[in-house]
Amino acid sequence: MGRPEHGEPDARARGRVGSEIAPGLRLDRLLGVGDLGAVYAADGHPRGKIAVKVFHPDLSTHIKRELLRSLEQAAQVGHPRAVAPLEVLELADGYAIATRLIGGESAAALHARRRGRIPPSEALRISCDALELIGTAHAHGVRHGALSLSHLLLDDAGSTHLLGFGEARLRAELGLVPERSFTAPWHDPRTPNEGADLWAIAALLFVLSSGVFPRDNAGKQRSLASVTKHAPDALIQLTERAMSTQPERRFRDAGTMLAAFRQVAHTREVQYAHPLGSALAAESGSHAWFDPARVTQPPPMDPGWSSTPPASPHLTPPSRPASLPPETPRSRLVPTLPPVEDAPAISEKPPALQVDVVGSAPRGTTPPSGVAPAQAGPERRRPVLLAEQDPLASYDGADRDALSAERDRLVALSAFDSALSLEEAWKAARSSPASTERFQDLVAGVTRALAGDDGVSDLALELAALRAPDPERLVHVTASSLEGPALGPTLEAFGPALREHVQSTLEHEPHTTLRLLRLLHDRVRAPKSMLAAERGRVLEAVAVPGVVRALYARLGAHVSDAHALESLTSLLPALGPTFAAELAVALPQISDMSLQAQVLHHLEAELSGHEASLGELAKTSDARLGIEIARILSRIDTLAARDALAMAAESHHAVVRIEALGLGEGASSERLRRELKARLEEASGTARIQTLRALADHEVRVAAPFLALRLRASSLDSLPFEERRSLFHALSVLAPARAESVAIELLGHKKLLSTGAHEETRALAASTLGEIASSQEALDALAHHAERHFGTSDRVRHAALAAAEAVRARLASSARETHAPERRRR
Repeated sequence: MGRPEHGEPDARARGRVGSEIAPGLRLDRLLGVGDLGAVYAADGHPRGKIAVKVFHPDLSTHIKRELLRSLEQAAQVGHPRAVAPLEVLELADGYAIATRLIGGESAAALHARRRGRIPPSEALRISCDALELIGTAHAHGVRHGALSLSHLLLDDAGSTHLLGFGEARLRAELGLVPERSFTAPWHDPRTPNEGADLWAIAALLFVLSSGVFPRDNAGKQRSLASVTKHAPDALIQLTERAMSTQPERRFRDAGTMLAAFRQVAHTREVQYAHPLGSALAAESGSHAWFDPARVTQPPPMDPGWSSTPPASPHLTPPSRPASLPPETPRSRLVPTLPPVEDAPAISEKPPALQVDVVGSAPRGTTPPSGVAPAQAGPERRRPVLLAEQDPLASYDGADRDALSAERDRLVALSAFDSALSLEEAWKAARSSPASTERFQDLVAGVTRALAGDDGVSDLALELAALRAPDPERLVHVTASSLEGPALGPTLEAFGPALREHVQSTLEHEPHTTLRLLRLLHDRVRAPKSMLAAERGRVLEAVAVPGVVRALYARLGAHVSDAHALESLTSLLPALGPTFAAELAVALPQISDMSLQAQVLHHLEAELSGHEASLGELAKTSDARLGIEIARILSRIDTLAARDALAMAAESHHAVVRIEALGLGEGASSERLRRELKARLEEASGTARIQTLRALADHEVRVAAPFLALRLRASSLDSLPFEERRSLFHALSVLAPARAESVAIELLGHKKLLSTGAHEETRALAASTLGEIASSQEALDALAHHAERHFGTSDRVRHAALAAAEAVRARLASSARETHAPERRRR
């Protein structure tokens, strides 16, 4: 069966918006229309918002079997970014499948929006993500067979998701012709295989990096070198091998191909290549790439010259002599260029316009010779960009103004980007405290050059996709832009680039990630006009919750220096409710107690909406952390917090269960009594002693009443000596006043026929008083039993005598402290 006509399905697809296709399932908006059907965002599903693909009714009515087979095949992939159907829906006029709703856009939409302007590094990242998914599918015996741009979904965090598994058989059943551009010339679409999937991935890379499809209208395969002149050589060789018509040249499997893709992606040539399409004038149809091979490192400054930062760079076309421009007052550090007066001379040199940066002498300084140079030597020139310029037949005034404006934008870019700029301008501006004002001026100048009418220019939006900028510089310029009124556009422009730097440094350089976030936090905290909520938006735009979780978990586990600890602590107030759950997950891995306490305090303030995740954490974490979380939950008077506390009461740690039950249900709770009885009466002797020590170590005070009853029980003397001593110690820690009262009572408990065990108990009571008592009553009791009396053993007398001395010294010390202020007043 052929492809359905587009007009009617499109109209029918739009007409379904707002309708209810199943009980409670409403189609909210149309996401796209293809040859199989229309895709909608839908609400009302048990899983919340989902995507629904409604197949065109005029397709075959016998597709349910293939749909179910497609669902089964997609489920076999088992990768979190493989979008598997949730279920097949039978409608009144056909069928539909429900899947997860992925926020973002498809690779097809990205290609349409930025055709020919996607950096090779970004194209390779998307292709590597897709190749990783395909490799997982192949390992599970699943072939895709129908790959195209529309099957790649790019979410808001930059991850690539793949859908359409099992679709190839369905398309073959319906007689639909696959997209030729992504179908290997030797491949039969009716029989999906691994080699065809790998060829399709290479075709996707070809399209994304060039903006051109790999096969022409006649079906002849193109070369990447033939459609774009400045593609990195490594990328050209990679696509030629992956799409070769010779089987022995192609990659044998997805793993081998992925390794090659990643190797090319990490080359300097690929990382720094970027088509600045929208940054150049649309009128001239220009297109620019950064060419690392044409960039030379700036020479060191002449030691005889002042350390004052050099003046801003100037751009000159190669047709002009590389002379130093005269010193003229300038209103900003990133200057506009003089109008292009010799446009025909430039147009006579197609297709390349070499843009050179000419360094000038620092303002107000002269070299040691005392004579300012009239012309810069060759070593002072630095080629920065090659701009591929379409030959213009003629230039009128508007053309000259447009070209001048675009050259001005390139000045701004060269002054900003570390791969393109005069590094010495930035380095010298930061070389000493005296340069602070100059550095701030430089930041402000670049910010103004990047700013458009709405606060962020097209160049800034292009810059956001550039992988090369120095991240610290990006932070400074971003923060400077945020101080203006255009917060939203600025975040849209710079947020993705900063987020990419933060994520890329996290794994191997977490301290760099922390430094960038701290720098951004300090910069946005400075302007008093920025509200706290706006500061939170900035961090949320740059550090996705997963980054925060990983950062605190990795650095918190081994805090090696005070500065890192201080930075982690200072960031907490800016991490709003969005990050609460992620911080909670990181908590068990934070070994520094002071940092963990700060995070717990922060979570208590930002708890609303995250009680359940904290309850689950209390249930599964170690005893100390579980108890701390239970105490936080007990201080929140909400139903969700009480439910979370009930979750904590299911912990596998007895002390956490005891604390949670006491805090949630009260000390007289029957469940608490049963739990304590099970742990302190019915368990083995060793287990009972371990529980007593844990109760004392974690200060689980809700157990104190039960311990007092246990000490007063008639069976106390029958317990092992170590258990009795642990009982006294635990009660002394949890409730010292109650322990003192019980110890006085037990010390005075004489028996007519006393046993050795009973005298041990009395001696333990005396020793306990010596450790904790600070009352005259305790001293009197000890003094009495330190004397010889009928029924008092030497063991008890010796213990009472030593304890009395300790209590007497404690009382004397307390009296001295009480009277010291009075003596000082006299």
